[in-house]
Amino acid sequence: MKIRVSIVGNHRMVVLSWIILLLFSGCLRIPQDEYNLNTEHKRHVIEQEKRVYSFNDSSLFVSNDFEGARLIDFYQNKDKNYTAVFEPENLTAFSPWFAFKIWSLSEQDVTINVISKTIDFHLIRILSPKARNLLDQFRPMISYDRKNWSYMDPVNMGKKNSKYIFSIHVLTDSTPLWVSAQELITSQDYHEWSKKLRKLPFVKESAIGESVQGRSIEELDITEAGDDADVVIITGRQHPSEVAGFFSLKAFVESITDTTEIASAFRKKFRLIVFPLLNPDGVDNGFGRCNANGINLNRDWKNFLQPETRAVRDRISHILHEKAEKVKFFIDFHSAEKDLFYVIPVDKLLKRDFTPARRKRREKGDELIHTWLSRIQSKLPADHLEISYQSSYEKSGTTDDWMFLENDVPSITWETGFLTDRKSIEKIARIGSRELTKLLLIKE
Repeated sequence: MKIRVSIVGNHRMVVLSWIILLLFSGCLRIPQDEYNLNTEHKRHVIEQEKRVYSFNDSSLFVSNDFEGARLIDFYQNKDKNYTAVFEPENLTAFSPWFAFKIWSLSEQDVTINVISKTIDFHLIRILSPKARNLLDQFRPMISYDRKNWSYMDPVNMGKKNSKYIFSIHVLTDSTPLWVSAQELITSQDYHEWSKKLRKLPFVKESAIGESVQGRSIEELDITEAGDDADVVIITGRQHPSEVAGFFSLKAFVESITDTTEIASAFRKKFRLIVFPLLNPDGVDNGFGRCNANGINLNRDWKNFLQPETRAVRDRISHILHEKAEKVKFFIDFHSAEKDLFYVIPVDKLLKRDFTPARRKRREKGDELIHTWLSRIQSKLPADHLEISYQSSYEKSGTTDDWMFLENDVPSITWETGFLTDRKSIEKIARIGSRELTKLLLIKE
């Protein structure tokens, strides 16, 4: 297996410049570029009214009255043909997230057209090959119990219609059926997961702050060593729709809580600090990328204008203050159209003048990252591992930038493919966890 490397160059800036120009001229209704550093406290958010939809001449019912739902409107066209209106929380949040529940008093086969009235998906397909590929691959999920999910094939992807995303056929009866862009993993599911982990004697949970709407930001501290042990930190779910990233984070953490010899050895030497859900408001409100203030948290790691990023920053800064080299590694879990790892290039790491000690830490950190990725790849001979080195204009205000460029901590963004097989996600994450623990123990 060979590592595939991609370098995102400035050619994207030309495309983005034209898109931005057209946006400001009012010609296009597509999501605005959101690579730039966040400098705002709040942006407009498209709200949804939580309700149960019913119809006079039909026994069909549809609801968005649950955590994680996203449905702006639902109406009948004719007979058994309906329209579900999806809108992102704002125009910096292009993520086709929707979730609703549907049932009927009598069995009936209905067609549902999922549309957006604010985003021109036809133009997005023309202007962005990446978005086009993602939309073409997209398959909604269904569940009868909210625990076990399966993909369904859209009937019509509506490729030439500016409003339609896709259409689906659904057979409804008295048993509620959840229809969602991805599995529903809300803050309650995180609470249930952490409750199971807390039964282990070496796992502690504590609240470190609150979100905009007052939901708790939680930390998991996993160790059998003392408080002065070296630390690995991981974060997750800054972007609410990136559910696949949670599955990678979950498997990574559970590998370290296992009874294996390597996991036990790691816990006796290190602490794993986990912030599994940075954006509980966005998750529970069914958002795509933003928090309750309409801000992308992963562009706020420079100005820290949001309570969620400030809470985690303050906690990490406290750990770093105790000992500058105490934090040995950092991973931020996300998901994207495919599996890949975002790595900060060396020229970006070393473009400023540093003391010899800081330069050496950064060079060693970069070496550690690439050694780790090579080890993961060696365990996956049938697959390929993609690394993306992003240009310096991109990813401004991101978590990995703050950790590596400001604090000299080896940092990486782990992207899990939306459609990657869930068993493969667990396999890769466990391999990644084991190989990192081995490397750190060797260096110890």
